Amino acid sequence: MTWGRMLILVIAIAAATHVIVLQLAPSLIMDIAMERIVASGQPSFAPRANENSRAIVKPSPDLLYAACSYDLAKGPMTITTTPPSDTYWSAAFYTAETDNFFVMRDGPAVASGVTFIVYGAGTPLAEAPAGAILVESPTRRGLMLMRSLVNDDAREGEIDAARRKTVCSQGTSP
Repeated sequence: MTWGRMLILVIAIAAATHVIVLQLAPSLIMDIAMERIVASGQPSFAPRANENSRAIVKPSPDLLYAACSYDLAKGPMTITTTPPSDTYWSAAFYTAETDNFFVMRDGPAVASGVTFIVYGAGTPLAEAPAGAILVESPTRRGLMLMRSLVNDDAREGEIDAARRKTVCSQGTSP
């Protein structure tokens, strides 16, 4: 085999490997994350991060996390939560390929509670509770990651109690 052919073969193998990794790695990463979070559709509440925490990549020790994975093959998913007051809070939604497609964060509109209805792209919703935030997921499977800032260690119990009120349920009624 000549050097030219060998070089072309190496470049072709490298290009194929590159494409395969870019296509498969995000799905594999999210599959592992959703397995860790519990695929039952029930929320998962991770303990406060420390130097040994690795359930979430590069977790912040100042945040409390709650997560809910979903599979819209069974219909829409309703996620209800009451964010803690007077501290940062956010809910971010991710596709099965790790793409963030929707984020909501703290503010007056969420102070009294939030209901998200997650549904599949192109799937009409028959009904949704008044005031619910409709979140159209571009993929059938995905994940919601909620973050709450522990802005004062004395408030950790209060903030933890608020996040633990999060409910994830199949259907459009909380």
